[in-house]
Amino acid sequence: MEKRLQLWSPVNGWFVTEEGEVIALKKADLLLYETTVQEALEQEKLYYRKKAAPFNLMERYGADDSVKEKIENLDIQVKKEQDGLYVCASLALKVPLTSQELEAIQNFLSMQYEMGIFDTPRLRSHSVEEGEGVLDFSVDTKEKFSQKEVQCEMQKKYEITSLAHPQFPWLHRIRALADINEEVHKGAWGGFVEHEQNLSQEGTCWIYDQAICCEHAVVERSAVLFQESLAKGNALVTGNAVMYQTSVAEGACRIQSGEIWDRARIQGNAQVVASWKTGYAPLILADSQVYGNVCGKVLVSGNVLPNRSVENQTQELLVFRGGDSVRKVNESKKKVKQKKQPQR
Repeated sequence: MEKRLQLWSPVNGWFVTEEGEVIALKKADLLLYETTVQEALEQEKLYYRKKAAPFNLMERYGADDSVKEKIENLDIQVKKEQDGLYVCASLALKVPLTSQELEAIQNFLSMQYEMGIFDTPRLRSHSVEEGEGVLDFSVDTKEKFSQKEVQCEMQKKYEITSLAHPQFPWLHRIRALADINEEVHKGAWGGFVEHEQNLSQEGTCWIYDQAICCEHAVVERSAVLFQESLAKGNALVTGNAVMYQTSVAEGACRIQSGEIWDRARIQGNAQVVASWKTGYAPLILADSQVYGNVCGKVLVSGNVLPNRSVENQTQELLVFRGGDSVRKVNESKKKVKQKKQPQR
């Protein structure tokens, strides 16, 4: 059983009017924005990950001291309590910290909240527009950290069986050890992985059919792979992203949302994300090759070259067929045919 130390800090929020007036919000009011703050933090954490491995803020801890030796992992999440939202730093400890070591890690966290992971343009860009102004958030680093010690027992949701892939014998089929989502129940067979790090034991993520996740790629949160889709290299398939048919995620790409269909390939340092403003996510089709960034309600059926961004923060559909071929479709005049999830 793993022992974890949790350090809690309150989240502050305020409303900035168009005239520049700043109105502080009551902590209870912030409960309405739990999902918004959590999703913004999860996207920010992706920039801190050196590869598609579990997030560990200790990778940014610069001091070569006993603190680094005692903390195996440091994760950050947004938690909801009755009196408001909190940022919870969860420390997986190898051995207990001394008072001096605890003070050192608290100072490190305060600096990260003020100048690092919770204070960047990427996180601030997820501020919520409401009425004639903007809602923004920060972590209260002036208030003393509250501490909790918890015992965590990880119950595995799946096992890697001895049933090898017929073509790639180093890959093995998975089987559910518990009910995972509405479709996958205890005892259900899944796709193939190379090792346990390929598919997170947490969340509702799953690999179906003949789909594969191998090498250093990771499928996590509520992301899923269907049919013969493939994630390899250092690819990260996360959030509510879905891959179908023979689509491929490879290189160091990040697919945080949206649907990847047909023979599409997401490669290099590509990122596929939902719009923070509308919540709409991209749809990548056909033989598309995506090396750049795609965001929002975008239908891609062409190549997105490296360092190219195709972004849409509106509710109108943007169609991209490669090069400079971009057009908007008024869906009130033309109904767009939606892809349906294939039956298995």
